[in-house]
Amino acid sequence: MKCYNHEDRDAVGICVSCKKGICRDCAIEYNGKLYCKDCFENAKIKREKKLARNVRKALLGGVCYGIADYFEIDPLIVRVLWLLSLFIPGFNGFFLVLYFLFWIILPRE
Repeated sequence: MKCYNHEDRDAVGICVSCKKGICRDCAIEYNGKLYCKDCFENAKIKREKKLARNVRKALLGGVCYGIADYFEIDPLIVRVLWLLSLFIPGFNGFFLVLYFLFWIILPRE
């Protein structure tokens, strides 16, 4: 079975709402059930806010994406701010250590 949204990808599951095949990038797991992005957004299923690393959409450890997801902002903004914070005199090592601490402390999503 192929993903309904990405025809070149194999489906990893089926949406419990619309029964369409969904790939890893389209799947949203909520309360142990898989939903496609459309059904999840259309049903306006409210999920509890939880600060966690998103390793599926990570560039490095998923920390910036997890923070962006928690605050519901674009991950690019968080990544750019983190990168710029490395150039603040006197604080550059602090933010690098903070990133790796979050990588260790924050649970995987």
